[in-house]
Amino acid sequence: MKNIELASIALAVEYPEISHVLLRNADEKLWIGEEARAAFGVLSKLYEDGETVTWPLVFDLFAAAGVKQASIDGMVSCLAGIPDGSEEKILRKYVEKLKVNKAKREALREIAKQAQGPVFSLDAVKEIIEAAEMNSVNDESPELGVAYDEYVSWITDEKSGVGTGFPSFDKLTDSLNFGELAAIMGRTRTGKTWVGINVMVSVALQNPKLKIGFFSMEMPKAAIAERMLQIEYNKSRWEIKPDVKVDPKGFKNIFTGRFPNVLIFGGIYGVDELKALIRKHELQVVFIDFLGLVKPRNGDGSLYQQATQKMVEIKQAAKDTRSLIFLLIQLSRTAGYGNLPVTIDMARDSGAIEEMSDMIYGVWDPGLDPARASEWQDRLAMALLKNKRGGCRELRVHFNKRTGKMIEEENAY
Repeated sequence: MKNIELASIALAVEYPEISHVLLRNADEKLWIGEEARAAFGVLSKLYEDGETVTWPLVFDLFAAAGVKQASIDGMVSCLAGIPDGSEEKILRKYVEKLKVNKAKREALREIAKQAQGPVFSLDAVKEIIEAAEMNSVNDESPELGVAYDEYVSWITDEKSGVGTGFPSFDKLTDSLNFGELAAIMGRTRTGKTWVGINVMVSVALQNPKLKIGFFSMEMPKAAIAERMLQIEYNKSRWEIKPDVKVDPKGFKNIFTGRFPNVLIFGGIYGVDELKALIRKHELQVVFIDFLGLVKPRNGDGSLYQQATQKMVEIKQAAKDTRSLIFLLIQLSRTAGYGNLPVTIDMARDSGAIEEMSDMIYGVWDPGLDPARASEWQDRLAMALLKNKRGGCRELRVHFNKRTGKMIEEENAY
């Protein structure tokens, strides 16, 4: 019977163009055999260093790492009989089996560990199962003509028709596209979530056929529904309550009828879970509140490193699912206590925000400064800080703090 651990190593050496299938999915925990683990370590180091991998080179390095000659010969013999053109398919099948076997081992250990405790939690087991999924480089055609065809599609069919509802911003961005990531940044208490909900309401009313999802990881779902009601009916929360209590079912029918394709999620999810839910519900426009509460893939690394990894994964999720994602981001103390103008460099404390975002919007409240409270009563300041399609600008927004409704002021800035 073929040793698929050795066969996987052999295929990655023999066919460097498919080595990504192995290298993107394997780590030292994947292997049961010590020699396969040692050989993988050698192979990984060579590719990391940019070395050209050849059999004469790896023969010597494998031997130095403790791989026996019989195992090296076994790797070479594993290549016999593989049909031309099927190498990647076979390597993928081998790696998938190795990952499943690894997940089975780890899941059984975790279940046994959990069984000894007073409370049983499935979270750790779920993470093991999620980690068993294959990572791959998407097949793509790099020809210039293909890029041109995608451009034609982009300027004709791919327009989402989605904007923020703030005309000055939307004129500059010329509609946001599916597959893009738009960040909304602000300190706590500056109306960041209100901005997100106002944008969602605007998108839903202007594009009633679009499927929209709001992932509220900070507030309960009821709070999001209440804020939507306030904006839609231009009433305070205290005015909405008695209206709803008079006829809850009737009010519900009217309210949900206005927003038939809006879904509100209240759980705290990782990026893989978000992606699965986006696909399951066929969401086209997604709001995530907020980056700091998105579960990291693992707890390794600093908060900066974790946030950077999450940004990369969320950007890839937008592209993979062809959805437009609005990501709310809570800034650190570099933004003062919310009164200072938000600048793009404030994003750096939260990872690769500037690099990964197609658009970045900042929101702040100058009225939090007592000296400016009168001037900025019922107002917020916003800025388009990054626009991959062109210009940026600031504007003033009338913010009815009683109802939460936001409207761009004319001739603002």
